[in-house]
Amino acid sequence: MQNLCKDTIFTHFIYSAELSTPVEEVYAACLLLKNTYNTTINSNRNGWQSPGFSDGAAPSVIFESLKAEVIQFANQISDAERLGLEFKVGNWWANISESNAYNVVHSHPGTDLVVVYYAKATDQSGELVLIRNDSSLSSNLFTNRPQESRFPLKPQAGRAYAFPAWLLHYVELSQDDEDRVSISFNLCAYGLGGIN
Repeated sequence: MQNLCKDTIFTHFIYSAELSTPVEEVYAACLLLKNTYNTTINSNRNGWQSPGFSDGAAPSVIFESLKAEVIQFANQISDAERLGLEFKVGNWWANISESNAYNVVHSHPGTDLVVVYYAKATDQSGELVLIRNDSSLSSNLFTNRPQESRFPLKPQAGRAYAFPAWLLHYVELSQDDEDRVSISFNLCAYGLGGIN
């Protein structure tokens, strides 16, 4: 055999960055949300999830600061990936997961990019796991290479993680007595090829 060639196709990305918005203030604001709003049930099980807030409806100035930094992060990703797009936040919500809380497998239809920011997390908080959502999961091709079908991330407080909204993902069961606190942002692309 000669001239064996390989092309990598249909790649996905995940970016992460440490944000400068004061994590302690974000955490305190999330606790205030929990004391103000009843839980909604979307993907969170055994924990608390706020209602979704749309652009311009942030209940605290710290969330406005965080939202602006998330947009800047997303636009840096667009530049790095040469997407030619800019992003705006469609909606966002907070999650507070106590011990034995988790998030079921889901995606974020109707949006382009997901950013998950952790305001509090420990080594026992449970990992954010991205999984392939194509028919390769039913193939034996990658049986000996599980990293080809799932990508776990250990959350770190003060860090944001961004990935395409169509990727299936879940959050493992928290095995810590301390809360895992995150804020999820749905971002829509606009500009060349995006919405106007």
